[in-house]
Amino acid sequence: MEEPNDADGTRRQLVRRYLHCYGPSTPAHFAAWCGISTADAARSLASPDTVEVDGHRFVLTDDIERLTSAPPATGIRLLPPRDPYLLDRDRTALVPDRE
Repeated sequence: MEEPNDADGTRRQLVRRYLHCYGPSTPAHFAAWCGISTADAARSLASPDTVEVDGHRFVLTDDIERLTSAPPATGIRLLPPRDPYLLDRDRTALVPDRE
């Protein structure tokens, strides 16, 4: 087995940080976020650190339990301008049912 080079380790760390903050995410969203091709993003997201959910989104394996066991949200949360959640391209993951 070939040793990963520094660029591979750096990319893997970038994917981990991105998914921890914005996951679950698609290759297209990751590509747009870091300015690479969708094919390159798909290769980067397909790693031992990630798992595919919903057939096209990726999430960190380490975050699965945290995401699936989160308590239901109650009340209202107000977000300030330029909050990362407002910049998220996959808004349907945040509000799947508008009602």
